[in-house]
Amino acid sequence: MKLAQGQVRSAKQEDATAIGQAHSEAWRVGFAGLFEPAWLAEAVRERRTRWQEALGETRRNGTEVLVSESDGAVTGFAHFGAGDETATIGEVFALYVRPDSWGTGTAQALTRDALGRLRRQGFERTVLWTPMRAARARTFYVHNGWSLTGRMQERDFGDGRPQPLVEYARLT
Repeated sequence: MKLAQGQVRSAKQEDATAIGQAHSEAWRVGFAGLFEPAWLAEAVRERRTRWQEALGETRRNGTEVLVSESDGAVTGFAHFGAGDETATIGEVFALYVRPDSWGTGTAQALTRDALGRLRRQGFERTVLWTPMRAARARTFYVHNGWSLTGRMQERDFGDGRPQPLVEYARLT
């Protein structure tokens, strides 16, 4: 998909560093109020380097990663594939855009392309989980056709303080 200033394409191994930068910056800014600052700083550092290995893992587990690119720079990414529940439900595991690209249509383009690929693979519905207190992300999902399912779970991201997560879904 073409963006006003770029495009969405399948990620390549050489995108790993740029994906890590987008992931870490989105966490640093978007989750600033959700985690204790010192722990968040460590989580941001870890996300910066995790994609070297994670991109190879996606090929082995059958999931996909798309990147958005503008002027030759990666501005965001989406990681998605088969959900855990049934053969008809896909899942978006991660959708992150660099804060300096928020509001540019980048996340919408990544979402559209990911949903299109999931639809072509036969998934009728797609779900995602997000922290209950991630107001910006939740507003984005609602404005882009996602609906709360009523399902919740807790996840400890590694700081010993479980975060409540809410599930959103939409037709693929």
